[in-house]
Amino acid sequence: MKAKEAEQLTGLSKQTLIWYEKEGLIHPERNENRYREYSDQDVKTLQLIKLLRNMDISIDISARSSMDICQWKRFLNSRKPIYTRKNPK
Repeated sequence: MKAKEAEQLTGLSKQTLIWYEKEGLIHPERNENRYREYSDQDVKTLQLIKLLRNMDISIDISARSSMDICQWKRFLNSRKPIYTRKNPK
């Protein structure tokens, strides 16, 4: 998918997508015109990064590169009660 669609699906800016690419967190392909083409896996990774940032979880680059999206999901699911917000009544 093109950058615009990835931006819409993730709610992230084009500059943020490029920064995450430079950090090695996503790996979009380039089409024949050299435009970035984001895979479904790239979008899932971006959504996970956004979720972690919204939870104020800071991840250094070495940790980010050593854990794939499935490992992060297992990590978060194992700590789900910790991160679950309760609605005040």
